[in-house]
Amino acid sequence: MNAGRGVSINAVFSYIRASYGCDFLRNRGHVKKTLTKLIDEGLVVRVKGRGLAGSFKLGKKCKESEKTAAAAPISKVTESTPRKTSRRRAKDKAEVALHNFLLTEEEREEEEEEKEKREEEARPRLRAQSAGRREEREEEADSEMKCEDQSNSRTSSQEVGDPPPLLPSPDSRFECLCGGESGFYDGKHLVQCLSCDLWQHALCVNYLEESRSSRPFYCPHCLVAAPPLCSGATLIISPSSICHQWGEEIQRHVHGSELRVLVYQGVKRHGFLQPRLLAQQDVVITTYDVLRSELNYVDIPHSNSEDGRRFRNRKRYMAVPSPLVAVQWWRICLDEAQMVECPTAKAAEMALRLSSVNRWCVSGTPVQRGLEDLYGLVLFLGVDPFWVKHWWLQILYRPFRRGNTAPLYRVIAQILWRSAKKDVIDQIQIPPQTEEVHWLNFSPVEGHFYHRQHEVCSHDALLQLRKVSDWSLKLGSLDRRSVQNILNPLLRLRQACCHPQAVRGEFLPLQKSTMTMEELLKSLQKKCRVECEEAHRQLVCALNGRAGIHIIRGEYLEAVEMYREVLRSSEEHKGRLKTDSLQRLHATHNLMELLKAKHSGIPPTLRDDRLSDEAEQLRQHYMTKYDSEVSDALQALQPVLQSIKELRRKVKLNSPWWLDVVQRAVRCSTDDELVSRIKNDLTSSYKQQASKLSMADKFRDAVGLQLLLTSQIEDLTKSQKTVQDAVKKLEGPASREVIEEVTLCHLRPQRLPLNNCVFCKADVLFTDYESKLFSHTVKGQTAIFEEMIEDQEGGLMDDRLPTTSRGLWATSETEKSLKAILAFAKLKRLDNDLLEEGNTFMELLECLKKEYKVLHEYWMVLRNHVSAIDELGMATERLRVRLPDEPKPKLLHIIEPHEVDQNQQKLLNDQALAKSQLQKKLGQVLYLNNLEKSQDKSNEELNPEPCPICARPLGQEWAVLTCGHCFCNECISIMVEQYSVGSRRRAIRCAVCRQITSHAEISYVFTTQASGEDQDIPVQGSHSTKVEAVVRTLKKIQLIDPGAKCLVFSTWLSVLDIISKALFDNNMEFSQINGIHKFQENLCSFKYEEQINILLLPLHTGSNGLNIIEATHVLLVEPILNPAHELQAIGRVHRIGQTKPTFVHRFLIKSTIEERMQAMMKTAEKSHTTTMKHSEAAVLTVADLADLFTEEHLESM
Repeated sequence: MNAGRGVSINAVFSYIRASYGCDFLRNRGHVKKTLTKLIDEGLVVRVKGRGLAGSFKLGKKCKESEKTAAAAPISKVTESTPRKTSRRRAKDKAEVALHNFLLTEEEREEEEEEKEKREEEARPRLRAQSAGRREEREEEADSEMKCEDQSNSRTSSQEVGDPPPLLPSPDSRFECLCGGESGFYDGKHLVQCLSCDLWQHALCVNYLEESRSSRPFYCPHCLVAAPPLCSGATLIISPSSICHQWGEEIQRHVHGSELRVLVYQGVKRHGFLQPRLLAQQDVVITTYDVLRSELNYVDIPHSNSEDGRRFRNRKRYMAVPSPLVAVQWWRICLDEAQMVECPTAKAAEMALRLSSVNRWCVSGTPVQRGLEDLYGLVLFLGVDPFWVKHWWLQILYRPFRRGNTAPLYRVIAQILWRSAKKDVIDQIQIPPQTEEVHWLNFSPVEGHFYHRQHEVCSHDALLQLRKVSDWSLKLGSLDRRSVQNILNPLLRLRQACCHPQAVRGEFLPLQKSTMTMEELLKSLQKKCRVECEEAHRQLVCALNGRAGIHIIRGEYLEAVEMYREVLRSSEEHKGRLKTDSLQRLHATHNLMELLKAKHSGIPPTLRDDRLSDEAEQLRQHYMTKYDSEVSDALQALQPVLQSIKELRRKVKLNSPWWLDVVQRAVRCSTDDELVSRIKNDLTSSYKQQASKLSMADKFRDAVGLQLLLTSQIEDLTKSQKTVQDAVKKLEGPASREVIEEVTLCHLRPQRLPLNNCVFCKADVLFTDYESKLFSHTVKGQTAIFEEMIEDQEGGLMDDRLPTTSRGLWATSETEKSLKAILAFAKLKRLDNDLLEEGNTFMELLECLKKEYKVLHEYWMVLRNHVSAIDELGMATERLRVRLPDEPKPKLLHIIEPHEVDQNQQKLLNDQALAKSQLQKKLGQVLYLNNLEKSQDKSNEELNPEPCPICARPLGQEWAVLTCGHCFCNECISIMVEQYSVGSRRRAIRCAVCRQITSHAEISYVFTTQASGEDQDIPVQGSHSTKVEAVVRTLKKIQLIDPGAKCLVFSTWLSVLDIISKALFDNNMEFSQINGIHKFQENLCSFKYEEQINILLLPLHTGSNGLNIIEATHVLLVEPILNPAHELQAIGRVHRIGQTKPTFVHRFLIKSTIEERMQAMMKTAEKSHTTTMKHSEAAVLTVADLADLFTEEHLESM
């Protein structure tokens, strides 16, 4: 390296990355800051340039500091924190690499010579010291190994306190956790393993200086391979959510003596901790997550083993083994031991590898799925011989399944100690617990939404249940997919009871906004209106089809009645629903044709004379949209054409400007420079393709460039003129011949599209013009995406490719060449007239691009206009029978003679179903509209509408049926008491439309403000019934007992998010746990901060193991199918250490599936006399789940 030139900062980055494998490009900001600091201190000198863009070399101060450091003794303060150690190692390595790279060649050679000289002088002294101390270390090692019953007697470790030498001999092997090199002097203390002779950094393996006098050094792999170190420590393994709680409980209950407690977070966090350090603790706490990750750090081969010698080169990094397996624990305690019930789980597999004298399993739910859960616990405890799977099955499990329970009971009694809360409630002195059930009623809007969901979910659930032959089976005996499909409708109904937005897929996601009840009403009205229009469309389709069948049969009177029924229905619902204009045109046109035929027996009507005008109005109304599109496209095209016309007048097409530029370049002998510039511009943004040749490869000199550009511009002009002429031929009203040609070509082709109509031929011309005007790499979207995939798979992502649209409408090579010529003319300062003409020509090219886009859009709308005309013709076609000599078509309106009766029956069924659906949906629209009128309770005005039965005004209170009709409360009560219908007399018929409405679906409207004890507590915002009840209850608790802390449990995070937004609207402080993220932080803020009295917890993470005795109220938002989870949630507050009375609040909606679930769970609890708590899959049978839907369905009949 030339000492005068120096090096750039990019060269520094490249050198460090190539030499040491460190990607400093990701952290180049830190390197730049370091280099700036070195420049400020005078250690690095800038040779040239400004800022960090110049070149640098070492300064005089750096050389002086090196000489001072070489003369001074080496002393380095080390820290025991693994994270600081790794950061310091990376920093030291970067500084050394940067230092070496900034040295000149002469300086580097001088430094290497001095370093070799120092090593030669130090090597004899170090060997003598090592040989002199070897005997002393062997004697100490022998005595210590005898005390510990060890048999190894090899060379001892080097003293940590001595200055760190290099390796004593070239044959010595260095392999450390940090990946350092043996010949790389980093000033760190080295130690040698007594067993395998590997050298390592003492700091990397946490081997401290004070340890050298008490024990020799062994590398991590030798420590793990040796017999486990005996210890009196207890290893506690718990879920991550309650790991910190163990430390808090130890501090709370242990007084007078200090326990040595260590929270072990794995080798990823701590590195390798010496097993003796773990053995010296009284309690070591870790988690199941750490246990799963530690499984990856056991059975790692040693470098000296056969498995460790498989690689050609020696390893730099030593794999870190787990120190947990190197200790024989006095006791291993599994908290929430159900985490290892599955023996194949990673946590269970790692737990079985641990060595201990005693083993404990602590769990509040030892059995969740079934008896097979016990085997995982028996396996961990090592109960002989039942930890062997064969003997477990033969002696205990299979006899128990056959009814012989004595062997299992006898074995379990020997290893199980159960303390039920009811047995020790008097001893632990826990205050009593009170339970309160809040029965709620849906608002009319929520009730309507729930009944819509129940109708769909009941159908889906019963459809899935019919696939199961034996309904007495437990859900747990079915496969997981079947259980999920069966329980999914139940899940949707349970979520609908909490909040409509909690039901997935019904509304907008919660991240955007929480839906108010007014917004829910608007959404339901819109959905019902769309469903009404769809039902009406199906009805009109069936009527038109039946009319066609009647015409085939010669029943012209019945056909006329069908068409007139269509027109009557469209007029009847004209103000409320939109009838498809093409369906109305079909009925009007064919009715007019039938009347023109003057068939006998058809009575005339007053409307018959206007049918022709109505049909014409429908056609014009349908074509209005397409006519306006054609007009708008033409108006957008006209100014572009005018701009092109004006620009052409300014350009000399006979003697183009670019020819003059090229000829002047030839005369000035700069044509080679011009050609080189053009080729560079063409190839810089062109992606080479095998099937296409770049324009840069088509000319060599200026003459070839002139010929090529002349030819391309002429072709471009001809293509533009051809496209314009083709589009002009398409203007104006399309003739019948053109419409038939287009129809047979691509609108309704018999086989494949022919592409021979006037529009398809114009499309081919557009494609040719596009390839000349834009880049010839333009392709279809499919080809572009395929090319992107190929590039990504092959890692080719060519930087030369234009980043705008990957060749789609990119700049053509002709335009690039002209731009290069214009830039060359500006560079050579040619005549201003020539430059102005060149700029004008480039503006012309831009206008041509704009013209192409708007002209192509004009062609599109013209084609759509013809398609709309064809659509009108198709709309008037009716069902007909295939002629005898006609080939079998694929068109739906042409049927076979034997299919007439079949289609007649199908259309009759479709008409009946559509009519029923239309009537039902219209009633729902009327019902929701009446609910909207009753939403405004502020003015408390009287409803002047009369009751259809007694004709009295409805006043301030009335009832609304599902059909939408309103009645006063007195008449409704009479109808319910005396005129109920159905097998259980739980429904009434509407006195107006005779539609059946169940008692539970009757909505009662009160315009006066409701009064009650709870209603006196206002709740801000419009929320669902259950969310409002939860917030009101929390407010009530704070009024009665200020400072009382409450836990709110729900199965779904979405429901907790909705409640959190309601609490925010009411200015109530709360904390929420959404998972492991910030779990401990949010929990501590709830426990210890006075202003936070509400904690929102998901049931699956917050119900197990947590001790939250600071809270006294538990709110269960919905009923929980798993009784064990419910008891666990309640047990967070009702446990040892609780000094205050506790309360449980349940929130249930009447006349919903929640009421059925509550009754069913109570029945199941009484029937299961065993003390084991089961999951929903173990408790529920298929018949129980069917009852949840069928019973409620029967109640509504």
